[in-house]
Parts: sequence; structure tokens; C-alpha cells
Amino acid sequence: MKKGIRRVLVLGILIFSLILMSVGIGLSDELAIMHPTKEMLDQWVADYENADRAENVLIPLRIKERGGSFSLLDHLQYDPVTRDQGYCGNCWVWAGTGVMGVALDVQEGTKDRLSIQYLNSCKTDSYACCGGNLTDFADFYSTTKKAIPWSNTNASFQDYNRTCEDGHSLVSCSSISTSPNYPIKSITPLKITTHRVSQAEAINNIKNVLHNNKAVYFVFCLPNSTAWDDFFNFWLNYDESAVYDIDKFCGIPWNDEEGGCHAVLCVGYNDNDRYWIMLNSWGTAGGRRPNGLFRVNMDMNYRCVNYPYYSFYWQTLDIDFGEVGGWPFCLYYDWNRDLVFGSATVNVHSNHTFTTEHGGEGYWEIYNGAVSLTFTTGCCPLFAGSMGTMAGFMKCTDGSQGCEELPGYWYATPGECQQMQVGDGIPSAPNF
Repeated sequence: MKKGIRRVLVLGILIFSLILMSVGIGLSDELAIMHPTKEMLDQWVADYENADRAENVLIPLRIKERGGSFSLLDHLQYDPVTRDQGYCGNCWVWAGTGVMGVALDVQEGTKDRLSIQYLNSCKTDSYACCGGNLTDFADFYSTTKKAIPWSNTNASFQDYNRTCEDGHSLVSCSSISTSPNYPIKSITPLKITTHRVSQAEAINNIKNVLHNNKAVYFVFCLPNSTAWDDFFNFWLNYDESAVYDIDKFCGIPWNDEEGGCHAVLCVGYNDNDRYWIMLNSWGTAGGRRPNGLFRVNMDMNYRCVNYPYYSFYWQTLDIDFGEVGGWPFCLYYDWNRDLVFGSATVNVHSNHTFTTEHGGEGYWEIYNGAVSLTFTTGCCPLFAGSMGTMAGFMKCTDGSQGCEELPGYWYATPGECQQMQVGDGIPSAPNF
């Protein structure tokens, strides 16, 4: 009899454990969402309603109604594993930075991963892990007027284990290097009209933004913990081919205690199978989602309401990047086996050209944290290396020495260059 009871208990525990695994209980703790107060949510809605309409700003394009697919994902530099907000409720920063990163590559041809930590550490009016919206994002960058590469010192995301209750970032703003950076001339949030129009018009408005080569910031708000458990289960236990019916909870009143919102990046669509392509900021779900993606039913109810709020908000950014700025370079190179020092400020322009104070000019490229400067004039044709360590190698030639190749290395610094050593009796350094 006791053996039978023991078997029943063991079986019961196994079944219960399987149920917990199937719904992701215990695993969803670090799938952070935003839990806005009523005042915060009311402000977010007001900001959305007061934003300019994307249809009034962007070029209206003729888009094929059905068939085919489209994606901007190749314009975004990201790592799915480390694209993970952890316990921090700053999904809005990841989604907004994604829109900005796509725009940087589209406008400037620069595919570089942009910092999340910069806003987390330097936004002073409220902590990013407590939530925010695209207006907050645009206001921050309208003030700082620059985006920061992830590879800058202390600019990688380090607030994974921080929560709203911590009240501040783990990283001080002053410890984050802002050189190099991508200057921003202007940045404005735009709303995409989906609430008071037909489903077909809502879909066309979203597609039009994507075909203007702008990624879309998508916020979905679910009314209670039951709805969120359903989405957590979908994220954790399905692969990237599954399509989520995100409007299944329409009509359920908003619960102030349990309701929450989450911002993700819409990068494209598939018209044949009728879904939107969404990039999340929750990692890879233990490998089930190797690209960090999920799909949302395109033929949804865009006017879905969880009284008194709409459930879905689609937006983008009208952003214009300026000159990339100046990089001070400190250079050391082997001149006839003697170490020679030189320095120059490289003035980098948004059209991928550069000039130096000595009259040099050429073109520059950055990809995945690496920089190369190729001179078209002067005697140093190539510098290349890592922006993370701000160092690398170079090849240099000089006309007075018969244009021989002079191997060496360089490092860049935001401060003044320090002359470390100069070889005795060495001719003056080549102009670079």
C-alpha cells in the first residue's frame, strides 16, 4: 500500500513538474516587461496621440497587396544571445535603439551595434529599468545628440540583473566613453495610424514605413497575468516558425495590478503566410529562438481594446544623422626599425570620407566593431583595427624613402596624445 502511494506521489510530482515546464513558470522571471502605473500609461497614450503621423512625413509607396516578404534585419548589427534585457524593464530602449541602428546603416552605410547602456546610465529623470516609451527615447537623444557604439568603453549592456527597485544603473554615466560616436541632427517619434482605420489600411501603413527603410517600434499591452503567462509560454516553448495570435485577449478589461506592456522591433513581414517579423530583447529562449525572433499574426485586430486602453501601438523614428565627428589618433610606427611617434585628428564625415589636419584624405568603414581608414592621398594608405580596444595595425609609405612599406601600429584616445619615444636621428614623421 505504501509503495503504491509513493508511486502516485512521484508520478504526481513528475506531472506537476512537466506542467511547470510547459508554461515556463520559474523561467519567465527574467522575461521582464513594463508594469506602468495608471499615470505612466496615460502619459504614454497621450504621447502617442500627440506624435506626428508617419503617413504625413514619409513617402507614400505603392506596395503590392499580397505576396512576397520583406525584411530590414540585415541592416541591424546585433548578437541574439546578448540582446537580452534580463530583469531590467528597458525593452523600450532595446526597441528604440533597434530603430536607430537600422537608420544608421540605411542613411550612412554604417552597420555598427549601438549602446543600450548609454541611455540606461545617462538618463537622469527616471531609471530606464522602470519603463518608458519612444517619446522618452527621442527626448534623451535630442538632448545628447549622439549615439554611442556598443564597443566603446563601458558601453556594453551591464544592467541585466538590475530592476526598477534598484533605482539606478550599475554603471556611472561618466565611465562610458563617448568617443567615437554618431552625431544626431534630429530625432522625432512618429505614430503609425492603426486604431481608427480598417485592417487593410493599418497593414498598408505599417508596410509603408518598412518600405521607407525604417524599422517599426511595436508595443503590445496584455491585460492580466493570464495573458502574459500565455505569451511567456509561447516565447519559451515554441520555435521561430510559430505565429502568435496576439489579439486573443481583446475585450478583457485592463487590470492595473497585473497588466503590462512590452516593446519589440518589427523588422519585416511575410505576406504569403501573413505574419510580422518581430525581434525581441529576451535572448534566444535557451536556443529555441536562435535569432531572437518571433512572429505575430498580420491579420490581427488592430483596434483591439483592453478597456480603457488600446492594446497595440505602432511607431517609428524620424531621425537624421549628422557628421560623425573627429577622432584623435596617436600613432606609433616602425621607421627603419626605430620607433617614431606622430599624431593627427581624423575628421570623419557622414559620407564615409575623412580628412586630416595635414591634408590627408580618404574613406573609412566600420563593421562589427572594427574600423579601417584608407588614405587616397598622403603616405599612409591603411589603418585598421578594433574600435573596442581602440588599437590596430597600419601600413605606411613615404615618398622620400621610395614609398617603402613601413609596418606599425596605432591607438586612438579621446585625450591628448602622449609622446612615448622617438628614434634618434630619424627623419620627420610622414604626414598622415
